[in-house]
Amino acid sequence: MAAAVLQDAMLVGRIVAFQDGLFSDLASILSEYHGEAFAHDEDKAIALLRALRADETTQFLSRYLSCRPGCLANELIDAAAQLGYMEAVEYMCGHGPPLSDFAIAGAARQGHLDVVSFLFHFGHPTPRSLQIALNHAAHAGQLGVVQFLYEHRLEELSIVPILCAANGGRRHVELYLRERYIAATLE
Repeated sequence: MAAAVLQDAMLVGRIVAFQDGLFSDLASILSEYHGEAFAHDEDKAIALLRALRADETTQFLSRYLSCRPGCLANELIDAAAQLGYMEAVEYMCGHGPPLSDFAIAGAARQGHLDVVSFLFHFGHPTPRSLQIALNHAAHAGQLGVVQFLYEHRLEELSIVPILCAANGGRRHVELYLRERYIAATLE
């Protein structure tokens, strides 16, 4: 039976394509990840990135994606942005699907200004995605990110991020935004 499998050129081609990039060191790295159960896709994506050591290198990530190209989805890019894995974000943005609105918001919430800046310049964000990111950053008290998003906003500042900062107990962000909101209303 094994000989019959090896005589089927199409089947051998599929096996070789699947094996490309799948190495024993990659399998051992992922063994703990494959043993876990995840309630949400976001948790699964975060665990995969951590197992692949995406915070240190894209070597394992690129090898994994070469043998599992269908795994490169928005959830993986969103998770890398949220974790602040800049190299992984850059790599996946160059090889993956269009960005979702959640990548920049996740990075903003966690204060990853380098990732926010990259996604702003690379991803052509919508006014809605920037507003969501500003709201998340304001609520989390990420002043540097708030300043960047304010300076690069596509729409006028609304009261919503000020309320988000106030609800999050982030007085310094609230004051920063309030000063700009009042100045804009006086013009």
